[in-house]
Amino acid sequence: MSSPPALSTELALKAFEADQVFCKALVAVQAAALCGADTPSLMAIANGEGFAWSFTGKWNDGSSLWLVKLHHVAGAEASAADVPTELVCEALLGLLGCAIAGGKPLALAATDEAGQPEAPEAAPEPEPEVDANPAPPAPEPAEPDPATPLSDEQKAVAVEMVKAMGSEQRKAFTISFRSAFSVPRSQVSIAPLITEIQHLHFIDRFTVEAAGGVSP
Repeated sequence: MSSPPALSTELALKAFEADQVFCKALVAVQAAALCGADTPSLMAIANGEGFAWSFTGKWNDGSSLWLVKLHHVAGAEASAADVPTELVCEALLGLLGCAIAGGKPLALAATDEAGQPEAPEAAPEPEPEVDANPAPPAPEPAEPDPATPLSDEQKAVAVEMVKAMGSEQRKAFTISFRSAFSVPRSQVSIAPLITEIQHLHFIDRFTVEAAGGVSP
């Protein structure tokens, strides 16, 4: 079998130039698709870029199949054979490099009706777990009874705090302690009266405030 004769240099050059023009026109159509043009607009743009198309049908066992051809005025063409009727439009868009998905050109498949990119659905946030039987809140610690007796160690600490005061500070403390706890004048020493937690707290507050601090 003999091979077809090779194209002359002149014809090969014309075919190359036709392909270049064809590709340049495809670029314009595909750029429009990327910018959001719908299918009717793409067809109009393609026609304006020099494209034409034709459909040749054949019938086989009651079904119709089509040969879809895309022509360009420069002489180049492309085709898709045995295309079912319902896919003719898709085949033509495919020849233009704008295959469709979901009824829209591929460049538009991920855009909404306004031509804006559809925002991806946010992943549902996990619902916080709710304990069906929550533990009751811990009770706040109760204030100690002011009359709670001091331990021997606490008494010793309290007495040492009073002894550590200067003479003028100790004199002021004694007056304040007698006034706060209604100590009678007949009670010469107040040391034996330091027996309860409220007495230790009083000494502690007096010591802090005498040093210029602020007691709680």
